Amino acid sequence: MATSFGAGAALADPFPVTTDVVAAQRDGLTGPADAAPAGANRPDCHDRYDRDPVILVHGTTSNQSSAWSFLAPTLANAGFCVYTFTFGQVPGSGSVGGLAPRAESTQQ
Repeated sequence: MATSFGAGAALADPFPVTTDVVAAQRDGLTGPADAAPAGANRPDCHDRYDRDPVILVHGTTSNQSSAWSFLAPTLANAGFCVYTFTFGQVPGSGSVGGLAPRAESTQQ
């Protein structure tokens, strides 16, 4: 799949983009909550066009991997620096986030 967002930095080996929503949800919610989607949270990322980094925040009953397995690598492949995280986990929620009260989640 070729996606263009303007003049991004070309990658020799593009990050894999998940287009199957069901598989993304299943894999993301059964894996560890701190597993970032492909292309995200790269400490060596430097946008050669000096654009602001993209920070993706998941919604309720989700996590960084299940929510952003399409958008994070798509943006990274276009040369953006992408950052994600999982917030709002409660005891017993496994890898599902977005469940804790807002006051608690903002501390994360």
